[in-house]
Amino acid sequence: MAITLPLQAGTGDKLGDLELLGQELRRLTATGEEQPSAVVSAAHIIGCEILNILKGRARPGHIDLG
Repeated sequence: MAITLPLQAGTGDKLGDLELLGQELRRLTATGEEQPSAVVSAAHIIGCEILNILKGRARPGHIDLG
C-alpha cells in the first residue's frame, strides 16, 4: 500500500488535517481491499498523527502510509 497524505497542520489547518486523516481511516477500513496488517499499520500511523495534532506537535508535510 503506497498512500501519501499531504498535511497542513503545521501551517494552521489542523481541522482540515483531522478531517483528511479521518476520511482515509474510514476508507481503509471500509473497502477491505488491503491486507489486514497493512490496515493496522496505516491506522497506527494515522492515530499517531491525530495525537500529534491534538497535542500541538503537528508537523507540515506528507505522511506515508505503507
